[in-house]
Amino acid sequence: MRLIVLLLLALGACGSVAYWWMLGQPVEIRDAADDSVQCLSYAPYRRPEQTPLDPNTIVSPSQIEADLAILSRRTDCVRIYSVDQGLSEVPRIARKFKMKVILGLWISRDAKKNDAEIQRGLEVLQRDSDAIRAVMVGNEVLLRREQTPVQLRRYIDRVREATSLPVSYADVWEFWVRYPEVAQSTSFVTIHILPYWEDEPAPIDRAIAHVLWAYELAQKTFPNHEILIGETGWPSTGRNRHGAQPSLVNQAYFIREFSLTALSKSMRYNMIEAFDQPWKRQLEGTVGGAWGLYDSEGKEKFAFFGPVAEEAHWMTGILGAALGAFVVAGLSLLSRPLPRRAAFFTLLFGGAITGAVSVAQWFSFERGARDTMEWLAMGLYTIAVPWVGIRLTQTLARWMDSQRTARPATLASVAHWFNTNARTHRSIERALGVFRFLFLFGAAIVCLLHVADPRYRDFPLALYVLPACGYAILSWLAMRETHFADDIRPYAEVEERVMAVWLIPAAISIAIREGIANPHAQFWTLLCVLLALAVLLPDWRLRRLRNARQSQHA
Repeated sequence: MRLIVLLLLALGACGSVAYWWMLGQPVEIRDAADDSVQCLSYAPYRRPEQTPLDPNTIVSPSQIEADLAILSRRTDCVRIYSVDQGLSEVPRIARKFKMKVILGLWISRDAKKNDAEIQRGLEVLQRDSDAIRAVMVGNEVLLRREQTPVQLRRYIDRVREATSLPVSYADVWEFWVRYPEVAQSTSFVTIHILPYWEDEPAPIDRAIAHVLWAYELAQKTFPNHEILIGETGWPSTGRNRHGAQPSLVNQAYFIREFSLTALSKSMRYNMIEAFDQPWKRQLEGTVGGAWGLYDSEGKEKFAFFGPVAEEAHWMTGILGAALGAFVVAGLSLLSRPLPRRAAFFTLLFGGAITGAVSVAQWFSFERGARDTMEWLAMGLYTIAVPWVGIRLTQTLARWMDSQRTARPATLASVAHWFNTNARTHRSIERALGVFRFLFLFGAAIVCLLHVADPRYRDFPLALYVLPACGYAILSWLAMRETHFADDIRPYAEVEERVMAVWLIPAAISIAIREGIANPHAQFWTLLCVLLALAVLLPDWRLRRLRNARQSQHA
């Protein structure tokens, strides 16, 4: 038994280090056609406090100038989506960098705001027409069902009558096919093709083929109109959608391959997008804020030539593993009695796993938290990860020395201890019980949200690796102990059992819906089942043994 546990911990430690090492290994990708793109979607809301959803957010000309100075190294064209909140200055500033602007006028269901936006846009057109390549009246208005095709055409015609510049409307390709009459009011057709966001997402190896298919369909549907791909791209992080996996390597692959395809097919396009947009996490989850060629600090995320590594900070994970091993195992040498050899290696391996996983969870938290509530809730859980890892490791180390496991206290017994100071459990058992309830509750909520509304929700894998695997090992060891049934304390109370029972069918339904092509969903299901069984199996076995003894006495 000791050997099996040590082997599992050793494999976990080696796997954690290998995981971080692999993230840092350069991946060979075909070079792009050149180091530029035809046009880039530009939204300046890349700072934490900035969001277009807040009407009080005004972007300063100095920020726009700094942004365009960065983008001018990569493109001579930017597409904006509105002329409100300071964006009316973009064409004037773009002129300094010899850049052109595809001017966007935001159309919503609010007629007064639409009129004000169009009036402001016409003033910009009159002032800066030499810096403007075309005008986009509305973006995905039909997709959002905020205007009918007839109403939308009235807005387009109004702008078209007021300018000699080309005028278009932008929407996903399906809605152009559904409402082809809109093209009668436009100079050209602007379609969005985002393989990741399709109703049937295209994996990265089929993404370029999907873009070509949709582009050719648009050409056949509108033979008398030029086609502009108004948005295409790939996210660098976030949840998998079936086989479509966001990653930095995949983003670099898509951008490079698409640039080559666009060159060979003479396609006009605008890439989404210039900078990562943290505010989009509120609407689209982690993935929404990760479409930029530059991160939110204005740093280029990958080069257009040469190999690409998935994680630039991969050494942080390895250092985390080393620090975890040093702290957990090293501090044990200061205590008396000293741990035996097996217990020491348990602490060493468990500490390494804890350190590596804690760094992974911190990265996930930092890149995925969306609002104040998530920052508080996920911050609490992120802080809990190293503590639960340390406690589980210490419990296994003590088992190595004594062959007795600590039994997690139930929430009811912890509450009873808090109110009465009754010492029915040791401190480590109370800690294990609190952490068990905390992670059970969190997993139950995550599963509920995924069952109800899964589209924009991540799978918190790094958060649950330690508690799911650790409590599973702990419960397995507990059930094998000869004195298991002699402990009169319950292994779980109704609150733990209810959450554990809910986790199994909920997680399995998630795995079925997401499909085998989504390994994140399958791994999440495995973690949920492990965590649930770590509660249910010992509780079931304990009840069964006690019932058998009662029957014998009767």
